[in-house]
Amino acid sequence: MGQYWQKSTALCVVLSLAIARPGWSDSPPVPAPIYSEAFCLKIFEGVAEQARLSTWKISDRDRHILTQCQNKFPPTANSKIPLPTAAECVYVVKTLVQEGLDKVKEIELPATQVRSIERCDEVIKYYPLPADNMLPTLKPNEKIVVDKVVYQTQLPQRGDIVVFNPPSLPESQNIQEPLTQRVIGLPNEKVKIKKGIVYINGELYPEDYITQSANWYESVIVPANSYFVLDDNRNNSATDRRMWNIIPRESIGGKVIWQFGSK
Repeated sequence: MGQYWQKSTALCVVLSLAIARPGWSDSPPVPAPIYSEAFCLKIFEGVAEQARLSTWKISDRDRHILTQCQNKFPPTANSKIPLPTAAECVYVVKTLVQEGLDKVKEIELPATQVRSIERCDEVIKYYPLPADNMLPTLKPNEKIVVDKVVYQTQLPQRGDIVVFNPPSLPESQNIQEPLTQRVIGLPNEKVKIKKGIVYINGELYPEDYITQSANWYESVIVPANSYFVLDDNRNNSATDRRMWNIIPRESIGGKVIWQFGSK
């Protein structure tokens, strides 16, 4: 099975994406039934074909089988192999989704990079986007790919679309999945929204990614080690998240680096 993983790096990436549920924590492992290597290989290839067709509709039963197969036949772990970059992982996923598994098999990669890409599940995370709070930039039911490690080496930047766990507030008790919003204000900055226009430290902040201005007023000083975030769909009444505009850096789980639709 290890040789197969090296020949088809896409399946490792696809498997981790396919079994991912909407949510930030991975499900705990469960005891694995007896599956053969040939059976698991067939399941893996079926998942890759679904990914190529952008269907990504996997039943709970199939997800359970995939998890067991991954646990039973994991790629060889080697801590000496460096983590891949998120860009390398997304390149494989893009090729798979847009051009198919056959095209991925044609990609010529050095053996060390192939082994590195097998660690993509440590670098990127995938989940569906259920809400419309980021329209028109991100559409509901699109899939987003999140770089989980980018903020280990750099700070969030203004304009980044980030995912974060909601603060522990009564209003967030029913929120199961991480939220997705855009970074507007940086630590210690003054952010004001007046007549729909955003001002940062008294200067107008132009935004060409929104279709309607906010119809509410706000003025805050962003605390140290925190960020002021907003939806792109500012007047979205269905998911009013203004109580979560200020988030601490430690609650940010990553940066959205790619999104793709489903057919």
